[in-house]
Amino acid sequence: MINSVEKLFFELLRVSVGRRDALSRVPSAKEWRALYGLSVKQAVAGVCFCGVQRLPKEKVVHLPKQLMMQWFALAEQIKQKNVLVNERVCELQRLLEADGLRACVLKGQGIAELYNLDLNLNLNMYRQSGDIDVWVDGERDDTIRYMKTHYKCGKAVIHHIDVEVFDDVPVEVHFLPSYAYCLPRYRAYKRFFKAYKDECFVSSGLGFCVPSLRFNVVYLLMHIFRHVFHEGIGLRQLMDYFFLLKNFNVNLDLNVDRWLRELGLLRFAGAVMYVEREVFGLQKENMICEPDEKAGRFLLDEIMRAGNFGQYDPRIRDAHSGGSVMLYMKNVKRLFSMVRFYPSEVLWAPFWKIGHCLWRKCKGL
Repeated sequence: MINSVEKLFFELLRVSVGRRDALSRVPSAKEWRALYGLSVKQAVAGVCFCGVQRLPKEKVVHLPKQLMMQWFALAEQIKQKNVLVNERVCELQRLLEADGLRACVLKGQGIAELYNLDLNLNLNMYRQSGDIDVWVDGERDDTIRYMKTHYKCGKAVIHHIDVEVFDDVPVEVHFLPSYAYCLPRYRAYKRFFKAYKDECFVSSGLGFCVPSLRFNVVYLLMHIFRHVFHEGIGLRQLMDYFFLLKNFNVNLDLNVDRWLRELGLLRFAGAVMYVEREVFGLQKENMICEPDEKAGRFLLDEIMRAGNFGQYDPRIRDAHSGGSVMLYMKNVKRLFSMVRFYPSEVLWAPFWKIGHCLWRKCKGL
């Protein structure tokens, strides 16, 4: 159940992304502190600060000056981090291309460029950046071998390996953009990646390659779906998807519905459309399917409880701690809370986790 402060927070988000001009009422000092806390929890503090700046003066009369300065300082930190990550992304693209590798940047800085639609606030610089995810075109074993030869690497998992290219920005090198627990869905994912691969390794004019909009409309949905099951998801990722849909003309691409059905993502897409509508005010003409209110309410509740990547949810923190057997049991238990909405993914998860563990042992990873 969404409370009054959360409703006010959604209004601030709509102001921030250009879907409202003002808040419906004047927040108290206590409410401003709560709004700031929610913006940090959901990793959207920088963009929300831009929204605060857009508000009429009479709506911010109770915003404590010290809190305003704290918010400003955090927004500037986010801006400076984006400057650094932009430089590192271009540098990484050059390093990989120099060794004859095709690569493109997934999510992150490529999606950030979509934040400036119809606004003159340079919102892209206030999107909270994370690590660099780069998809390298090549076989998994060959890519792992190359990375381990040239860089210090962490453990590899089914779709990526952590690589220490820079000492100030983490890098994940992907062999596949994403994966699913459900084996038929995972195979469908790989068919999708193969079908649209040539749209991903094309120069964007940003100094690095980014996937096409129609690839990202499906891929980012896969990414959000995976994180809901693996470690939780926050509103930053849903904000990314909002700006992507605002830039994408649904009516010009008739394959989206086909792929949502083939990938088994249609109900989850409906849940995401509900969240996009309720939180960001996404208009019907920008939606890729009809909103699913029941699944959407469940998803929004999970988002508001968990925060960015589940950092604020004890259920998720507990599910990532303990010995191997206990870790497995906690993960499976958490996943079964979602079985009524996504039964195939939940029911495949216990088998996938065992199979993934055995695969890593056989590969020596």
